[in-house]
Amino acid sequence: MRVQLIAQGSQGGLAAASRGHCDVAPVHLHDPTTGRYNVDFVPPGCTLVPGYGRMQGLVTRADERRVALTGSPPALSPEVLAPEIRIVNRNRGSGTRVLIDELRPAGAVIRA
Repeated sequence: MRVQLIAQGSQGGLAAASRGHCDVAPVHLHDPTTGRYNVDFVPPGCTLVPGYGRMQGLVTRADERRVALTGSPPALSPEVLAPEIRIVNRNRGSGTRVLIDELRPAGAVIRA
């Protein structure tokens, strides 16, 4: 068996699958309107094969108290946007990056 892995993020993988450029595209994209993962993003001509579940999270130092998810639905705390806070973010188009962008307050810019 021969495998070639090209990491492009969920959106890039869906685009490649819709063009017929790959056999499999792992995906984890959340639709905030429906609350569902993946189902609403499957391009015509492709089939979603349910896989495993995933829990998203943020990793911080044990002594970090400025960063938290707040509210319902959850949103990134305003402290995450402070100039002294640095985030190692995922690439644009990845499911995690899309989720972080959804959770940030309207108009806020995350410096990555």
